[in-house]
Amino acid sequence: MKAEHTPGPWFNTSQDDTPMGEVMDQPLDSGVTLHIGISGPNAKADARLIAAAPELLEALKACAAVCAGDTMHKQGLIDALAKARAAIAAATGESHE
Repeated sequence: MKAEHTPGPWFNTSQDDTPMGEVMDQPLDSGVTLHIGISGPNAKADARLIAAAPELLEALKACAAVCAGDTMHKQGLIDALAKARAAIAAATGESHE
């Protein structure tokens, strides 16, 4: 099944001097095809989570492959865990080390 969404990576382009959250698929001067403006008390955290969506999807696919037995060797498990940790860190704004 082919994905029907704007391909990642997506970027959290929220500015520190505003309460708004913002997500784009590339810099403004590069022909943006995805632009999401977010408001509300959790706007910046929501922007982080939305921007991490493509990375979270790839990590979930890697974990699903391991669970399905497609990747049972040790390196496959290590890679899936690393993708999951990086995606969680991107979504939460925390370090994944």
